[in-house]
Amino acid sequence: MVTGSRKKSRRHRARKPFPFAVPDKSTLIKGSLLGLGVMGLAWASGAYSAGSILRNADPRRAIQIAGDQPNALSALADQALLGTGKKPGDPAAARRYALRAIHSQALSPAALRALALSIEARPGGGSAAAGRLMRLSDKVSRRDLGSQIWLIEDNVRLGKISGALLHYDIAMRI
Repeated sequence: MVTGSRKKSRRHRARKPFPFAVPDKSTLIKGSLLGLGVMGLAWASGAYSAGSILRNADPRRAIQIAGDQPNALSALADQALLGTGKKPGDPAAARRYALRAIHSQALSPAALRALALSIEARPGGGSAAAGRLMRLSDKVSRRDLGSQIWLIEDNVRLGKISGALLHYDIAMRI
């Protein structure tokens, strides 16, 4: 038997050190920057999604995660108006939260409603300004139940039964 004349099997063949071309420095830099950009967008998307999930359940934590969540700010404004336990409502804090929500999303019906209620709740009232904001909230979206209830009460107070019934109908469809 002659052993030297046999071909080497495939696993003993020499391999190439790199099966692909090594990219140059500028390509590596571009790829790294692209990767960092994608990671940044993924982080921002995750923070916004977490804030959206927590906006009603825990609005304070939603604000900590994504500081400009308009729905979470509106929920905090509602909480500030209602007060908690023995602590009475704070219209000034509600106004601050509502204004932050409006700065974040200018046409947020819940923020417009909260701002209107905070204006109406302060000493001396401001029912004309509150009414304008509530009507604006209604124009922006008819799906805000708090605005519809306020508009029902306002129409009843003014003796406009047809307007009250219209807002009752809208409220029942929400």
